[in-house]
Amino acid sequence: MRWILVALFFLAPGCNLATNRQNLDGRRSFEVGQYDRALQSFHLALNADPSNADAHYNIGRTLHHMGKAAKNQQHLQQAENAYRTALNLNPLHQPAHRGLAVLMSENKRTPEAFSLLQNWSRINPASAEPKIELARLYTEHGDKNTAIQILSDALVIDNENDRALRALGLLREEAGDFRQAVTDYQRSLQINPMQPQLANRLAQLQLRTGVPSPSVVAPNRVATLPDFPRFQ
Repeated sequence: MRWILVALFFLAPGCNLATNRQNLDGRRSFEVGQYDRALQSFHLALNADPSNADAHYNIGRTLHHMGKAAKNQQHLQQAENAYRTALNLNPLHQPAHRGLAVLMSENKRTPEAFSLLQNWSRINPASAEPKIELARLYTEHGDKNTAIQILSDALVIDNENDRALRALGLLREEAGDFRQAVTDYQRSLQINPMQPQLANRLAQLQLRTGVPSPSVVAPNRVATLPDFPRFQ
């Protein structure tokens, strides 16, 4: 029995390393458009660890992309199944919530998408991420006032969330509140400087409107901006 426990102790980290390596290989293949090869890597990750939520999500993301591009309903259904498996394994898996909500919305299942994100927000009240994605959905369906309120609520939870600030700035710019939009963009960039498109948008907005940069105290941390939806 002692030797079995020792073997299991060493085996588990090895499985994690193999899974992480295959997930990384799959992401690299996806980024260069080698989707079949990406799927092979993600399935190898599952072979090493069938309970790895990230691998299930990565499979869903890849099939989602392939199914959307080819209008292949079978791939889209498989993508949904993979997203749901990831969420069953990890109910707080952020990219799987995002991916599934996007898939539902794209396929005219808006009430299901809203329900999914609202439930995610309920079970994860300490995170701003569910509110950001819910605000995105409201924006896409024309209810920008509700989106602004939800993003404001997200910033109460995390006042240094660069994604929430960027989204709020965009909505305020569209509403003609240029001064507040500049403030939101500037704060987002101070938190996460690696946003060249936002920096260009801010410069163009200031040039067009003459609104100067506000004096905003830089935060203590630097966040990174994930893609939407992003790989794990």
